[in-house]
Amino acid sequence: MRRFLFFALVSFLLCGVSDVVKSQDIIYRGVDTSAMRRDTMRIYYNLKKDADVSLYISFDNGRTFLPRSLKAVRGDVGRKVKKGKNRCIEWNFKVEERDEGVVIPSGSDIHFEVRASMEPLSVDVKKDADNDVMTYTIDGVQFKMVYIANGTYNMGCTDEQGTCDKTEQPVHQVSLTSFFLGETAVTQQLWTLVMGRNPSSVMGSNLPVNNVSFDDAWLFISYLNGITKQRFRLPAEAEWEYAARSIPANRIPTRYSGSDNPDDVMWYGENSGGMLQEVKGKSPNHLGLYDMCGNVFEWCNDKWSDRYFKNAQPPQQEPVSGSKCVVRGGCFRSSLERCRVSARGDYKRGERLEIVGFRLAK
Repeated sequence: MRRFLFFALVSFLLCGVSDVVKSQDIIYRGVDTSAMRRDTMRIYYNLKKDADVSLYISFDNGRTFLPRSLKAVRGDVGRKVKKGKNRCIEWNFKVEERDEGVVIPSGSDIHFEVRASMEPLSVDVKKDADNDVMTYTIDGVQFKMVYIANGTYNMGCTDEQGTCDKTEQPVHQVSLTSFFLGETAVTQQLWTLVMGRNPSSVMGSNLPVNNVSFDDAWLFISYLNGITKQRFRLPAEAEWEYAARSIPANRIPTRYSGSDNPDDVMWYGENSGGMLQEVKGKSPNHLGLYDMCGNVFEWCNDKWSDRYFKNAQPPQQEPVSGSKCVVRGGCFRSSLERCRVSARGDYKRGERLEIVGFRLAK
């Protein structure tokens, strides 16, 4: 017998449908259990204002949601859905599996979220005179992307790094095309504007967002790209180290990003008081990037490999596969060794830790 029990519809019949509370918010949550599932799910909700509506799903009890919107949907979903009661979304997950490559684990419950943005956010983009910095302003919240020129460098345990882990060896040459990198890690202010909620362990507008998994970061990026019509992504590990070394602006190699004196450029275990710090509290490196070392580890779009020089990923616009992903830079609890520009680390892609955040690339 086909299995389907649609929790959202039961909730609708017993308690009424969900109302929109605020823009950029989750307006409805539910669970399609594996008990009696049909090919098509139907979700009912109320909408007080015209809105852009999307449906997202999760296969791990709602901890992480797929970092892209579903495709095999119809009804009251997408751009400019009209306000009204009993709005209905239909999702054919069999078509999603067949045509879009979404793999639904056998016997799993499907958690879902209906999200709505009732008013388009204002977006302004400005370039400086030299086109070296792009400033984005979304509803008054500003962040900057710094231009990183193309070049070639030696990646890994170079002489100034001192004693290194074997995963940083051997030193190998890497060539990169130009790209943009976030002036700072993504702040809680920007995250909350885009996502509607703040998962961080300690709250503060100018603190880096933390407690976000690799997949959480990509979900944020998918929303941000929808708002800005840009192509933001996570940096490749090779891009991150290239920028941390301030190449090509600085030809004198340093142990940390911007200096051999750690107290000048980063928050780490000996000067942070064991606490997360606001972005831009230390001096930037020679490219104008802040906190490349210390404060929070930063996700890179590479799956973890001990032999990274042979398995390095080129910059990609989609999240990489793999159960573990690379983090770089060290954090506010780290030793100096963990904060070196060549030091590498990894966490499971689904882990949410107060010591991990991320930085945008483009």
